[in-house]
Amino acid sequence: MTIDALRMLKEAGMDAINITPTPTDILEFAYKEARRQGIYYPYIGNIPGHPFENTYCPYCGTLLIERVGYRITRWEIKGKNCPHCKKEVHLTP
Repeated sequence: MTIDALRMLKEAGMDAINITPTPTDILEFAYKEARRQGIYYPYIGNIPGHPFENTYCPYCGTLLIERVGYRITRWEIKGKNCPHCKKEVHLTP
């Protein structure tokens, strides 16, 4: 990042050197609000071990994609369908 970019961030009220993480409760609120608004596959990143780090079937709640950090550790989608309720899900590897 250039000095000019850092200066612009600082002038905008952002400190690129001391970035503070978004509080978990705000991320959880955003996740729940996304679901309420009809987003089928939201997930929270950067909180290893958090249940919202994964992707679930929007119809039955079955775990479809399990993540740890930036890695996908489990992929449960069979073809284009949830392995539990068999409804079509629109996710690709």
